[in-house]
Amino acid sequence: MVLIMKKINNVIGYKISVFLLFAISMLLSNLISVSALEFGGISVLKEIDVPKNLNFTVRDTCAKYDHFMQATAREDGCFAVYARQVDTGDRYIVDFEKVYIDIYNSEGDFYQELCFTTSQDLAVELTQETVNIYFYNSILVYNLETQKIHNYAIPDGEAVDGEVYKNFKKRRIH
Repeated sequence: MVLIMKKINNVIGYKISVFLLFAISMLLSNLISVSALEFGGISVLKEIDVPKNLNFTVRDTCAKYDHFMQATAREDGCFAVYARQVDTGDRYIVDFEKVYIDIYNSEGDFYQELCFTTSQDLAVELTQETVNIYFYNSILVYNLETQKIHNYAIPDGEAVDGEVYKNFKKRRIH
């Protein structure tokens, strides 16, 4: 009888050990996947506050501009255009710190405009769910569905050194 009790205890102990090992590995894998957030192949360091001086707004009217800096498109035909110059009616007044990102549906109809202020260089990516705006040391992410904005720190120069700027800016829209 004692031998049978020892075997039962060993089996129960083994099952508990396997269960605990499994539970711990599942917990760790969930923690790892949460921290592995990336955009455009760039891993983020952490979420940071959106700078207040960015003055980020979403508008349902389109600013008029003479030219654009970059365009980006999705496979379904939706596209976005990034511009800095605005037609103020006075050719001597130009505000190149204002950024306008106009988003269009696959039919070419205007959807909405993201507007903010920055003197930093940037590159824009349009995905199924977001507009990703790459800066030297951060990525501003605007969710098209929820209309919420998040800002993520990235390693300094990662977007520039990793060729993200060049790749997004040289893509052609057909």
